[in-house]
Amino acid sequence: MHNLATAFNSKARMSRLTAAGYLENGKLNNHFSTSYKYDLMGNILSLRREGLLDSGDYGTIDDLTYSYEGNQVVKIDDAADESPNYSGAMHFRDAANEETEYTYDANGNMLTDSNKGITSIEYNVLDLPQCIKTRPRIIFKESTGNAIYYTYSADGTKLRATYNEADSRTMPYKPNASYKNNTGMNINISGMVTPMVSSLESNYHYCSNLVYNNDRLSTILFDGGYASVDKEGGIVMHFYVKDHLGSNRLVVDGNGNIEEVNHYYPFGALMGDRCGVSRNKYKYIGKELDTMYGWNMQDHEARWYDPVLGRWMATDPLQEKYSYVSPYCYVISNPIKFIDPEGNEWEDPDQAEKLKAKIDNKITSIQMSILAQKARLESKCAKGKDFSIQERKIADFESRISNLNKSKDDIDLLSHDSRIYRLTPVSGECAHKVRREKNGTISIETSEDALSIHEITHVRQALEAGGLEFTDSGLLINPGTRAEILKQYQEMSEVEIEAYQMQYSYRPESLPIYVTNISIIDVHYVGSIKDSNGGNAYQLIKNYSDFLKSQQKFKNK
Repeated sequence: MHNLATAFNSKARMSRLTAAGYLENGKLNNHFSTSYKYDLMGNILSLRREGLLDSGDYGTIDDLTYSYEGNQVVKIDDAADESPNYSGAMHFRDAANEETEYTYDANGNMLTDSNKGITSIEYNVLDLPQCIKTRPRIIFKESTGNAIYYTYSADGTKLRATYNEADSRTMPYKPNASYKNNTGMNINISGMVTPMVSSLESNYHYCSNLVYNNDRLSTILFDGGYASVDKEGGIVMHFYVKDHLGSNRLVVDGNGNIEEVNHYYPFGALMGDRCGVSRNKYKYIGKELDTMYGWNMQDHEARWYDPVLGRWMATDPLQEKYSYVSPYCYVISNPIKFIDPEGNEWEDPDQAEKLKAKIDNKITSIQMSILAQKARLESKCAKGKDFSIQERKIADFESRISNLNKSKDDIDLLSHDSRIYRLTPVSGECAHKVRREKNGTISIETSEDALSIHEITHVRQALEAGGLEFTDSGLLINPGTRAEILKQYQEMSEVEIEAYQMQYSYRPESLPIYVTNISIIDVHYVGSIKDSNGGNAYQLIKNYSDFLKSQQKFKNK
């Protein structure tokens, strides 16, 4: 758990993380504290990170200074006196001291990284890395370099990862041998002989939720965990325990035994001595971390991310909409509050934030009404009068506040989905629908804010039901209709009742049939709503309402 200090820059419209501490056994210590400074575009200027050192003591493992040309980092210096070198340590390794340590192509994609030993990166037409080459770091090895190859589908989905260590010359043991390495230095060490050429290649194929290693099924991914497959075809289940950002904090087996523990610094770097080692590659916000050959990047589908540096290696595909922030900046420098799973969000995030601000104002207004009703209740109670009306009003107000907070969560949920959403104002009284446009954007078309909340509720319901489904004309299908025919009546009713209750919570006057209490909005209420032509707006729910009424009459007899 982190104790946070944040700063707000109104010009850049961002709340930036400036410092974080670590709670251990309920007590704050400095073992894993961090601090940050930024430029006006949100680029990190300095990063200080504490952790476990080789000596066994805690101290500064990273004290980084970033140098930029525009928004592109060109050099990083580490002033830390000592760095960890144990297995699992995840921190910046200052392996170069050059004027330019990072280079880029004309599209802003990183081409080289001297500190990681990355000599070249090739990109496809989607600006996704398809070939990464690194230099070898082992003195008794000559190599043309290690290479990682990625293959993607036309929409950018990763299909294959190939790891190739080619033309490697290893020196087996033989007494009294000498070796001249590729630097020209003569090395006289017992155990070195004439090199032998070898090659190592591993292939991983991603087929939906199935992962094959060298043509053998090795992993089955599912929501909440994965299943590992051994050479004999045996399956072992592994389950994730996630935090509020969706990061995998624990991996447990089918019996609940802990297999892996993950703790993260802000921006996603692992706290090395607090983490276990396992086959699980899916770490920070549930994304795959590729550590092969020192690559140490996370695959976020739209682009790749470096959790140690807190930066993307390529520009934001949506950068033209966010001129106030660096296109390499991760989640506007606030990784505690926000995540960026795929690099997509609301088409106009300001509209979503404005709606959340209006909801906050509404919550404040209702809270004032609660205080007023409580004062009247106390007065009537003191005088021995009936105060049941005040109790009902307070309960209604509290229900509305709860729903409004849920609506804010729904807005955030949509911003973390892989699709792009748009709030679209339309003319017409009580007009509201959700439409998928030809470019894939999900347009929430409404004539006022209360109806926007209604439709955002439907989108969340559909996501919870398994995903968005649309008609041939592009309209969102009510998730209640996915159930078996006998259950459709009830489930569709529940879906619409909740949407109208959420709408009521924002503005009661927006309902097609005005009510004074949220409890009135039930199946009979929704079933009685008429469309613009005077017919039943929800015929299925009307049928269910009539059925329930007939059953009640039968019981009364």
